[in-house]
Amino acid sequence: MKYLAPLLLIASFSNLFADVSLFNRDWQFRKESENNWKEVILPHTAHMEPFVSNRMWQGTAHYRKTFDYKPAWQGKKVFIEFEGAMIVAKISLNGEELTTHYGGYVGFVVDLTDALNAGTNLLEVELDNRDNPNVPPGKPYSQLDFAWFSGLYRNVKLHVKSPLHITHPLYANQAAGGGVFVTYPEISESKAQINVKTHVRNDSNTAQEFLIQQSLFHVGEQVVEMKGDKVSLKPGEDAHYTQTIRLDQPKLWSIQSPNLYRLQTSILTAGGEVDRISERIGLRHISVNSEGFLINGRNMYLRGTNRHQEFPYVGYAASDEAHFRDAQKIKEAGFDLIRLAHYPHAPAFYDACDELGIVLIDCISGWQFFKGNGPFAERSFEEARRMIRRDRNHPSVIMWETSLNEARMPDSFLKKMHQIVDEEYPGDQSISIAWKNKYHDVFGAARQHAKGPKFWDDWSHKNGMGLLVAEYGDWEYFGKQNAFNFNQTAAKKKDLHKDELTSRQKREHGEARMLQQALNYQEAHNQNRRGKSIIGDATWLVIDYNRGNARNHCTSGVLDLMRIPKFALNFFKSQRPASEQSDLFDSGPMVFAATYWNEKSDPSAIRVFSNCEEVSISVNGKEIARQKPDQNQFSTHLEHPPFTFNLGSFVPGELVATAYIDGKPAAYHTVKTPGKPVGLQLFTAKGIKPLQADGADFVFVYAAVVDAQGIIVDNADNELQFSVKGARIVGPDTIAAEAGINGVLVGQTNRKGDIQVQVSSQGLQGTSLSLTAK
Repeated sequence: MKYLAPLLLIASFSNLFADVSLFNRDWQFRKESENNWKEVILPHTAHMEPFVSNRMWQGTAHYRKTFDYKPAWQGKKVFIEFEGAMIVAKISLNGEELTTHYGGYVGFVVDLTDALNAGTNLLEVELDNRDNPNVPPGKPYSQLDFAWFSGLYRNVKLHVKSPLHITHPLYANQAAGGGVFVTYPEISESKAQINVKTHVRNDSNTAQEFLIQQSLFHVGEQVVEMKGDKVSLKPGEDAHYTQTIRLDQPKLWSIQSPNLYRLQTSILTAGGEVDRISERIGLRHISVNSEGFLINGRNMYLRGTNRHQEFPYVGYAASDEAHFRDAQKIKEAGFDLIRLAHYPHAPAFYDACDELGIVLIDCISGWQFFKGNGPFAERSFEEARRMIRRDRNHPSVIMWETSLNEARMPDSFLKKMHQIVDEEYPGDQSISIAWKNKYHDVFGAARQHAKGPKFWDDWSHKNGMGLLVAEYGDWEYFGKQNAFNFNQTAAKKKDLHKDELTSRQKREHGEARMLQQALNYQEAHNQNRRGKSIIGDATWLVIDYNRGNARNHCTSGVLDLMRIPKFALNFFKSQRPASEQSDLFDSGPMVFAATYWNEKSDPSAIRVFSNCEEVSISVNGKEIARQKPDQNQFSTHLEHPPFTFNLGSFVPGELVATAYIDGKPAAYHTVKTPGKPVGLQLFTAKGIKPLQADGADFVFVYAAVVDAQGIIVDNADNELQFSVKGARIVGPDTIAAEAGINGVLVGQTNRKGDIQVQVSSQGLQGTSLSLTAK
């Protein structure tokens, strides 16, 4: 028997407002081919993938959860929000099918109210992640260059609302509407105009009179409170209401100063507050033209990268904290822009970028695939709308990529996509980007598709359209394609194989190939910056990823899939000015000697990355050289060119790079020649998000093979055996060291307190590390 809750007068819900809670615990899971149900906590992957996942699991997965009806829900509206379900999701409650959602990258909201029982309820989710040409990205997995993985891989949330309530934008389904939509018609350092558009619906059985209150907070202190006029809605009616907040001396949001406010929107009736939505916003003005990208009136070159949201073994099924740690690593690596290739990412990642000062290009799902003007195109249009509605209030989102990357799309499709951006985000801060140079506001060209230096110099001025290098550094150095034939020339001189010249390099390939990858990125970034009106560029890419049906990873990342850095990371880190410093990530003056300083190092070309004015090199306490940055064909347009030293001959021992600003030491980096491996060290990456005891979170724990002095042995490939007490190892517990280091994922525990991680290896001294789950 279904429980049909009476829709009572709003006054009876005095001082009650929206109850939003995580619904991640106490789920059961099984695959279609299995009989037994397993207890799981979300986010969850339907299949634990190998480190190199070239046969991603595809099929039907089932999730279910029983929950009891709560007396406090009587007379309320109960919604469930799925942040991500891969890829076709059928939702049922108590045996009644409520909806089928198509698309795995933007979430959806389902109204449970009328299907609820008074007692125990059974929620069921059936997921199908098999190839489907009618659902973006559409391309068969066997031909796709990334994996989309499986499962209920993001958070699920329960929303309990008053019948008179602020809607959810993904449920309201209204262009430029639903929920709370914040825009900024006027922004300056002296004053700000903030328009807040609120969508309210009355699902009670009587007319309701109310007003909307806006409260703005900064660092916990209220700075503005304003109430609108009294309005009313009849039963079943909904309406949008726009209020304007004016603020003097606002704290503006920017890449360098990501100031955030908290906006609290409340519905007040004679009986009190009946609904409230609170979210973080950032006050900023953006614009783009053929002259550049401007934020708050300041012209900026956007130094960026691309990211896939993949983690080892669990695929996409990562905690909010794991996404934050990724964003922190990317910001530390010197990047201020991330293109979210090639689909919308987890909401938590946008939150992290808001906080850290990273700007984002939000992309619809797709790569090298378009299927006519049928279900695929219509679902692409719908995904674009839903993506904008979901992400529009994030100050980090500056552009909407509403073309299908590297796909042959008809003009009618491109025109419609640009129209959708204008419809869903009206105003002068609506910026669309496409990989085609038609109809959109910015041309997001991949460097390998460009036409040489003259293209970069002249294109934007001639076309009056912004130009962003959306991908560079990978394909143009892959196979036989090498920028300006430099690398082919080098190959002929040094008798190098093309694999040694590509940007796709593993850490195990050694120092020379790590340096080659860094040089490739340096050369391309330097050339990108020569363009007269290029607004920025984005490397392909920041973190290695599984290429789908391929035998290896795409290894052009400056971090590998385990988030261990390569030399190229420090090149980009050196491009951030030393004056830019933050408590949220490692920043300020830096220096990095890109060498292992061993017998294979080339002492005649030791490369050092730094954002300082001068660098000196000493070996075993004796200064060998001190010099200014390089001046060569690869450094003509860089903010901070590298320093290349000729040290004569290799002398084992300690090499120290010292960086100077105004003649004073500002940063140091020490490299020591490694000896024979004798032991192991354990460590984790620095960060401000500790491991959470929520059953889903995990952290990377790394083991290094070291010599008697604790120096990492860069050529070690020993087998490493991990064990843990107080948590679990996600994935295999035995792995091989790569270039002396490798790691495991530790976490997925409900137990607060200490965790002990141990590592051992035959013939080496083992060690342990203590972690704490909060």
